[in-house]
Amino acid sequence: MTPAGRKFMSKFNELIEKNDKSQVHRHLRLTMMNGETHVYWNGHELIGNWKKRHARELLLYLIMNQKTANRDAIVDAFAENLTISQARNHLRVQLNYLNTLFRSQVDSTLHDVLVSNRDSITLNCDVESDLGEFISTIEDLLRSKEPIEQRIETFLIFLEDYHPDFLVTWNGTWIRNLEKKLTNQLSQVLNQILRTLKEEYKETEIRRILSNQSIKKIREK
Repeated sequence: MTPAGRKFMSKFNELIEKNDKSQVHRHLRLTMMNGETHVYWNGHELIGNWKKRHARELLLYLIMNQKTANRDAIVDAFAENLTISQARNHLRVQLNYLNTLFRSQVDSTLHDVLVSNRDSITLNCDVESDLGEFISTIEDLLRSKEPIEQRIETFLIFLEDYHPDFLVTWNGTWIRNLEKKLTNQLSQVLNQILRTLKEEYKETEIRRILSNQSIKKIREK
């Protein structure tokens, strides 16, 4: 390579490196299906009392609504029994506390993760939750055309992470509706599987599924 060529490649590599450094990774993850609430930022757990002031409920609501939500919709989701004035004050307290949790972290990239204006609240980052992933898998199973054996194994594997009462300590009308929706979807998948097995006269497989402890929990809900 000529000196001019080497100089060009050196400048090119410097530009690429500079561009990579400028792209700050911003990824927030909430896990809660094992009964404990954990929040992670770029893979590192954030320390904080997420149960206080219903911070975890607001965080989950934003994550499950593609990172942003209208203030009035949040009020309806969590404080429908309060007057408008009380409900808005309740949301203001929730929002201020969640903001404090993020801004108290050592990592300064978290300090602007929660963005709010007069009408809406937004998470300024990529988001995910184990509950969102679980629901997505269940919905995929409801639409799946895969062989029944494959659907059964996928269903049973994912049920290992399912604890029927994991939302019992969470607050809000929206949480209760989410709980019902999840139970109904699980029941739909189970009924689809049992119906297909019955049509194929696979009685042994039906008995195996119905004896599964996780399946028993669903049927008891």
